[in-house]
Amino acid sequence: MKNKIVVSLPQISKNRIDYYFYLEGGVKKAFSEEMHMFVEYNCDVSNIPISIAVIPLLTNIFPIVWLYDAELVVPICDKDFYESVESFKQGYINMYPMLEFKGTMSVGAIKENHVFEKGRSVAFYSGGVDATDMLIRHILEKPLLLSIWGLNILLEDEPGWNNILVQLKNIQKEYSLNFITVKSNFRTFINVPQLNQLVDVTKTLWFYGFQNGIGILGLAAPVAYLNGISTVYIASTNIDERCSSVPSIDGEVRYWGAKVVHDASGLMRQEKIHNIITDAREKHRRVLLNVCWTKNKPNGTINCCKCAKCLQTMLGIYAEGCDPKEYGFYYDEKDWKKSNLKMQYRLNENFNSGWLQYTLNTIHRNYTYNEVRDDLKWFFNMKPDDFETIDISECLLEPIAKKGYEKKVLVWSACYKTDKVVAELKKAGIDIYGYIDQKSGMMNTYNDHIVYDKNILQEDRFFVYVALDTVYYDVVEYLKKNDYVEYEDYFYPNS
Repeated sequence: MKNKIVVSLPQISKNRIDYYFYLEGGVKKAFSEEMHMFVEYNCDVSNIPISIAVIPLLTNIFPIVWLYDAELVVPICDKDFYESVESFKQGYINMYPMLEFKGTMSVGAIKENHVFEKGRSVAFYSGGVDATDMLIRHILEKPLLLSIWGLNILLEDEPGWNNILVQLKNIQKEYSLNFITVKSNFRTFINVPQLNQLVDVTKTLWFYGFQNGIGILGLAAPVAYLNGISTVYIASTNIDERCSSVPSIDGEVRYWGAKVVHDASGLMRQEKIHNIITDAREKHRRVLLNVCWTKNKPNGTINCCKCAKCLQTMLGIYAEGCDPKEYGFYYDEKDWKKSNLKMQYRLNENFNSGWLQYTLNTIHRNYTYNEVRDDLKWFFNMKPDDFETIDISECLLEPIAKKGYEKKVLVWSACYKTDKVVAELKKAGIDIYGYIDQKSGMMNTYNDHIVYDKNILQEDRFFVYVALDTVYYDVVEYLKKNDYVEYEDYFYPNS
């Protein structure tokens, strides 16, 4: 049976749009059972044209249509958006030559939309380094801010979303800007494990490599129309060949005349931190950065100060001559000591080496050896070649051997060098059952490849070594609750 997706007319009710669709063929596996997506704004969107309202759904299913070679049937679509599809599709074709991007799109009616007042801009805002830097550089435009609940913060994580609201209100006060929020299940109405398996050959994950970028940009279409937006800014991130949020894709998206700008793709993360700190000093602003998406945070804090993202940013802020506490990172000296041990033993896997070299140069510019903190002198003394020679195996093998674990090991990983880690462990005679993918929460085994967490651990208890990056606490808590795992957050060698 041919794959087919038939989209119904969006149902608009005040501040909410609901999407339903009919599926035929194997493409059914790509979606959750409910087959329903919604977007909910904190403003009335009932007056937007249906041809605009349908865009948030389309941007989040296009990659599925292409990779399943499906027929997509849509009742109506905005003319500018419709004409831009082939352009941003080409970006995917260029990025992933190992895949075939096929599929067709049939539209019942193509409508040309116009607004009478244009010229404003909208900027996606998450509270992180990339978004804050983008805001500062475009502050004279007084952009409308757009924050998404369901992007990095889970829909059930209300405390995490409240942190963003606090930041938005702070930004509103500090910069005299307005903001709009959107809540959506755009990341969960699809079958993520199935889609990750579909694109396994690319060595990336579905959201990061395929849905990121256009899936987010589609959510802004109704807001852009209602507010006469002519420019939509989306911040660049640590781009590599596996990230679909790139200028060649984002920059090709259009709707009713509004253009998308993938902002500052040439800037290093340390440069962005420098811009933020310089602006805060010159304008006497209080800036709180929210770079952490873990749920396991101390009460009332916005960053855990333990995960790779936090450590990376804290080090960058310190390199600029500032205390990370001034920017939303609340830690005690004990935490700082442990954090530095994590950085020291996991540099090559946790951080991008190019970014680290830039940060090291910044520290050398702002500190002498005698001025830098004693527990960062190891970093001050690093040489460029060190970033490529640090071997994570020491951090993995010694503590496992010291603890005397004889059971099979699951390696928790979010890096692109998982195979290297696994090879080192096997070389040392440690039995590797598989690894946990931090970003998707999937268990990956070398026998069955990809299975769900609830199906994998049935016969034995396993020791989970949290090797890299942010801990996906939901999965860990599931394992602990069901008595599947002996769990320790991190090892701290020599502590």
